[in-house]
Amino acid sequence: MNGIETVRFRRVSKPRARKMYGAGTKIYVLPCRLHPDNIYERPVLLGRQACDEETGRVTEDSRSDFETAVRAFEFYNCCNAAGRYAAFYVRKV
Repeated sequence: MNGIETVRFRRVSKPRARKMYGAGTKIYVLPCRLHPDNIYERPVLLGRQACDEETGRVTEDSRSDFETAVRAFEFYNCCNAAGRYAAFYVRKV
């Protein structure tokens, strides 16, 4: 893992991100070869939100676990050009 720090983000390891996600901290993900200050693709908030199909409201989903969210992100966003796995970031205070 590269120790990338920008003005707004700090990169953390996957085990640390999993622990922080469980504690309720906002975790941002991005393919590993992209920089957090990239103008073309910004880090995505890895959230515990779900959309209710009947009402269309976005609510907190306690069933959303870390591994499922990361797998979904990697399936849709990671490739050879951008990076094959997710990198995890937290906002600096």
